[in-house]
Parts: sequence; structure tokens; C-alpha cells
Amino acid sequence: MISYTEASTIAITLRATLFGIYMSTFFYCLRWLVFMDEGWTRRKDIKWGILTVTLAIFALLTADFGINLKGTLLSAAEGFHSWSVLSLIVETLITIIIDSVLIYRCWIVWNKSWRIVSGLLLLLLCNIVFLAVLTYWGILELEAEEGLFHVEIIHLHEVSLTCTIVIDVCATSAIIWQIQRNGITQHLLHFATRVVAESGLSYTLTSLMFLCAISIDDAPVDLRMITQAIRYPITGITFNVILIRVAHHRADENTRRGPSLEFITFAENNLPNDSESQSCPV
Repeated sequence: MISYTEASTIAITLRATLFGIYMSTFFYCLRWLVFMDEGWTRRKDIKWGILTVTLAIFALLTADFGINLKGTLLSAAEGFHSWSVLSLIVETLITIIIDSVLIYRCWIVWNKSWRIVSGLLLLLLCNIVFLAVLTYWGILELEAEEGLFHVEIIHLHEVSLTCTIVIDVCATSAIIWQIQRNGITQHLLHFATRVVAESGLSYTLTSLMFLCAISIDDAPVDLRMITQAIRYPITGITFNVILIRVAHHRADENTRRGPSLEFITFAENNLPNDSESQSCPV
């Protein structure tokens, strides 16, 4: 059984490695969002919505890494420190943003049907309430400098992760089902389904791993910290990779004058039924 300090050191090392990978995907993603497909000329049609979300996730993941790094340094000198709750607040906010984007994509693909996403929005609201409660408890813990609500936070976090998993599974399944129902080309169907399925699987598996780690009462502390260290950088990496793959596909199809995949980003168009002008909303 390793100590809390040793577990924290292992987790921050893993987090730093994954954060480095995330940084490389972030800058590559930024290149495709801001500049033309060929060269370094700035786009005239920058999608400010997806760019803002990408920058917000970058800022939050950077802050999360800094908080965890400070927590590791403090644990070496003082043992457990209530600063860890700040990391949980930031990570919950990241989850809410990612889930919001996923629900938005589902809404767009389903022709802006509120009936389809109403249940998902209710689960998202539950996570927002959890964030508000967590923030309040976090402030109290920081003032007291001890884990006053440690058990309550874990139980509440289990509920939040469950809501996130349900959102990921249902929204991803709904998007894939709607894509397959529409008469788009086989190539576009295969690519869009693969991108959505792979991203949904990545979100769901990392959330499920973390949920299992914190739900088992006698789970080693290093397991909980390592699964947490994996989940959030992987979420950011997956988010960027989706945009990069769609941008690559758009550039290739523009060269061949074929359909694009804008429904995977924040395009306002719905899933097209006309195979002559198909656009992929992810």
C-alpha cells in the first residue's frame, strides 16, 4: 500500500504526460479553427462558438493541472490538503461544458428537437446543481482547512458521474441513430459514425473507470487518483481530436468538391437529407 504522497506523485506525473499530449492537440486544433486549410491566412468564417469553448477548456485544464501540481507539492509537506476540492470544482465545470457541447450536437442533428434532449438537459441541470453545492462546500473546507464534507462530496460526485455517463451514452446513441436514418453517402456515414462513437466511448469509459474507483470503499487511493488523472486530460484530447479529424475531412472533401462534416462542430445547419450537399454535424 503506497502512501498518499507517493500516489499523488504518480498521478501528477501521469497527468503531466497526458497534459503535454493535450497541449499538442490544442495548438494543432487551434491552427485548423483559426487559419485556412492551406497556408496561414486567417479564416473569414471563424466559428467563434467552438473556438470559445476550445479556449475555455484549455484554460480550465491548465488551471486544473496547476492546482493538482500545487496539491502534490503540499501533500509532500503536509499530507492531505483541502485544495484538492478546487480541482474537483474545475473538473466538474469541464465535464458540464463537454456535456453541453454533446447535447447541443444531438439537438442540431435531431433538427433542433427539444423533446429529444429534454431528459439530457435535466441530467445536465443536476450536474450544475452539484457544481453549485460543491463550490459552497469547497469554500467552507478551504476556510476550515480540513475535509468537512469529504464523504458527502464523494457520494455527490458518484451521482454526478452517473449523470454524465447517461448523457454520454444516450446523446451519442441518439446522434449515431439519426445519422444512420438519413440518406447520406456510405463514406460519410462510416466516417461520422466512427468519429461520434469513438469520442463517446472515450468519454464514457474514462468516466466509468473513475466512477468505479471512487465507489469502491476499499479501493486503493492510488487507483482513485490515477483514474482521475487520466479522465480529464483524455476528455480534452478527445475533444480536440474530433475537431482535427473533421477539419482534415473538410479539407479533403473541399479538394474533391465532396460533402463536409460540419455537423460535428457548431454548424447551425441540421443533418442534411440531400446527398448532393451533405454536411456532417459533430
